[in-house]
Amino acid sequence: MLLWVVPVIVQIVLDPLFIFGLGASLGYGVAVTAGILIFAEPLVGAFLADGPSRADAVDAVRIVALGFAVAGVAPLVSGYFQALGRALGSYVISIGSLVAVKVPLVLALSGAGPTGIWVALPVGELVACLGAAALLLAARHRARTPASAPGAAPR
Repeated sequence: MLLWVVPVIVQIVLDPLFIFGLGASLGYGVAVTAGILIFAEPLVGAFLADGPSRADAVDAVRIVALGFAVAGVAPLVSGYFQALGRALGSYVISIGSLVAVKVPLVLALSGAGPTGIWVALPVGELVACLGAAALLLAARHRARTPASAPGAAPR
């Protein structure tokens, strides 16, 4: 009995913390994205002199910054799964999003030149975020759906 109760208590304690962390991650990500979009010129100007490289760098920084809005969601969900002892879900999110999403996107869009590579980065973050959210919703749905007892009538 105790072995069943402990994970339930851990999840009850972690849920509010997770929801707060999710909101904080999204809020912080959006704020950082907005700041970088607004201040891309002076930020790049601190490192590069005027010229074509600077203009390209400003474009790159603005494109890549779009992914910052959702970049914290996948690691947060991965950590949540890890805290609940669901190592497979955590592994799928952390390694799977890199190997199955981000690297293939960079390779696929590299044919479009540097801009394609820059675009692949925020798109990869968005896809990883959506994938992590889908895994989280599926896990929460499974946790709330009672397992049918042997011999029970199907619903």
